[in-house]
Amino acid sequence: MAFTVIVCTVLIIHAIGVIQLVMVKEGKREGYSFSDSFGVISFLLPILTVVFSIPSLILIFIIYWFTG
Repeated sequence: MAFTVIVCTVLIIHAIGVIQLVMVKEGKREGYSFSDSFGVISFLLPILTVVFSIPSLILIFIIYWFTG
C-alpha cells in the first residue's frame, strides 16, 4: 500500500514537471523570466523534477525488489 502511494506521488510529480517543461518549450509558460523568484522556480522545477524522479523511481524499484 505504501509502495503504491509513493510510486503514484513520484509519477504525478514527474508528470507535472514534464508538462511544465513542454509548456516552457512551446512558449506557453513564462519560465524564462528570472525577474522574480516564481520565475526561477517555474524554470527550475521541471528540470529538477526530471532529474530527481528518475533515480527515485529506480531506488523505489530496487527497494521493492529486495523487500517484495
